[in-house]
Amino acid sequence: MLEIILILLIPVTGFLCAYTVELQGTTLNFGREIGKAMVDIESIKTDSVEKGVAQNLITKFKINSLSKNGVQDIITPRMQNYRNILLPLLQLAILIIGSFVTEWYWALLMVFGTFIIASFIKRLIPSFNENSEYYSNIIKKDLDRKIRLYERKGQSEDVAVLKGISRCVSTLAFEEKEYEYMSRLNTSSKE
Repeated sequence: MLEIILILLIPVTGFLCAYTVELQGTTLNFGREIGKAMVDIESIKTDSVEKGVAQNLITKFKINSLSKNGVQDIITPRMQNYRNILLPLLQLAILIIGSFVTEWYWALLMVFGTFIIASFIKRLIPSFNENSEYYSNIIKKDLDRKIRLYERKGQSEDVAVLKGISRCVSTLAFEEKEYEYMSRLNTSSKE
């Protein structure tokens, strides 16, 4: 019975590892870009985010130019936080169950195998470099959930901040898609 659990746990952990890393990379990338834009209030266009909203964001969430994560904590979907906790627990479970089924060093190799499986699975799922739109939709959906929650609580300042961030996420996804399209044009024109 433990062998079956172990056989199922290894690929599931590999898939979870690949997906978690890709979404985490997107939230980190978007968070840094939005954070940079928010710190430099003068560079914010009035049609993208109001300067008052940006100032509120900087003050409320203590964003500064030294912040290495920008607004990543704000835009990270709630389920991503659960996946970040679940992933090492699954790897620990593989190590423990694997130690019962085989020798401890084989169990350690099985944990290492989840990373190898993850590297193959990463080729099959959307990459944040190639398809930010997929991950930005996940982020925007979670931001919309947060906006509805703050609207019910009557926290209008937080709603304005989250709406501004949601617009920034949409803009970043569009800019990356446009950059990717232009890159393809440039490479095809060189051929």
